[in-house]
Amino acid sequence: MLRLLLRAALTGIVMLILAGLAVFFAIAWQINRTGARDQAQPGDAIVVLGACVEPDGQPGPDLRSRTMHGIRLFQRGLAPYLICTEDYRDDRL
Repeated sequence: MLRLLLRAALTGIVMLILAGLAVFFAIAWQINRTGARDQAQPGDAIVVLGACVEPDGQPGPDLRSRTMHGIRLFQRGLAPYLICTEDYRDDRL
């Protein structure tokens, strides 16, 4: 009897873990799918959020990608202004 109860409990735990993983991956897939679609619309300004700059002064890969995307949106005429912000890594707030 105890053996059956342990087996049922273990099966339930495994099922909960599998269900949690399924939900996690479904949400991750949906986020990735939404982020991959270009939903650019005309606006007042394009804001490029800051990211890491390499020690040699070159932009990191995230900053380079964000900046190039902002430039492409600007060149498409989606906004009259392109605003670039800085990284807050050393901010003391």
